[in-house]
Amino acid sequence: MGQGPSRGRASPQAVADKLLEEGLHPSVACCRLNVYLSPDGAWSCRKEAMSLNEEIEQISRGPLAHRWESFARAVMSMYNSVSKLESRFEWQPVLNKAPLTKGEIKAKPLVMMIGGYSTGKTTFIKSLLGKEYRGSHIGVEPTTDTFTYVAYGKEERITPGEIVSVDSEKGFEGLAQFGNGFLHSFRESRVDSEVLNNFAILDTPGVLSGEKQNSRDYDFEKVIAWFADRADMIFLAFDIHKIDISDELKSVIRCVGSNQHKFRILLNKADSLEPATLMRSYGGLMYGLGRVFTTPELKRIYVGSFRDARRRSAAAAGRPRAASPGAGC
Repeated sequence: MGQGPSRGRASPQAVADKLLEEGLHPSVACCRLNVYLSPDGAWSCRKEAMSLNEEIEQISRGPLAHRWESFARAVMSMYNSVSKLESRFEWQPVLNKAPLTKGEIKAKPLVMMIGGYSTGKTTFIKSLLGKEYRGSHIGVEPTTDTFTYVAYGKEERITPGEIVSVDSEKGFEGLAQFGNGFLHSFRESRVDSEVLNNFAILDTPGVLSGEKQNSRDYDFEKVIAWFADRADMIFLAFDIHKIDISDELKSVIRCVGSNQHKFRILLNKADSLEPATLMRSYGGLMYGLGRVFTTPELKRIYVGSFRDARRRSAAAAGRPRAASPGAGC
């Protein structure tokens, strides 16, 4: 096997291929030492840190997993040169931002689900993935009581929040600021679904009304705001039969601040209403949203019935048949 430009221990190609197939980087075989891929395709483990130019060279070599890892290392190398300035001028406390981590750089796009209880958030995720994720529960009562980060994994498993928050590869170190009460209510669920090769999903507890919303062991709104800063898209789900926007939900929507442009609205269970009634509910929701969001543009509402079961027809409900209101976004 070839070596890098400086002395290093060769790593067998078969080992590297097996690790990449399992979704792991070849650095695992090197006990997390620096991994160098030579121009002729030979892997080697190096104790010496690579220069920035060498890290940039690695971005153009080998499989995508290695190139993405090399990109993250190169960005962190450049970031470390300015992190002392951030600390000196107290940039992080002013903007309430934690230092950048490699896990955040490598993270896949994040889709976040928000809404009241029993609006169909978890059911929507199940329909999208083609299966339930481990730890999910669907019912008419408030069922999702944890923040669940749903990501791809060949081996389906659940990892507690206390472990996820200290893994630098995940990018969730900042969650420790919310205390053990929150970490007990956070977890990662790995699902073998091809959809998750492109992005990850965050399922959140339903927004409750009254004092129940404030009886959690952590600050719900601050947690939502933290994730909203990192999310690429936020789905706000409504049940067609419950389009009123409670004061608690208003407060949650407003706490995301400048991230309101990320919202997309889901109006679920639309197949249970006649078209005329559906349009009245749609208009009522549009009016309510206009009084909550501060963005000048009207929010687009995606109307459908996001579930596994076949949509109910008007005939099955004992009503005259009518055109379907639509079932997707």
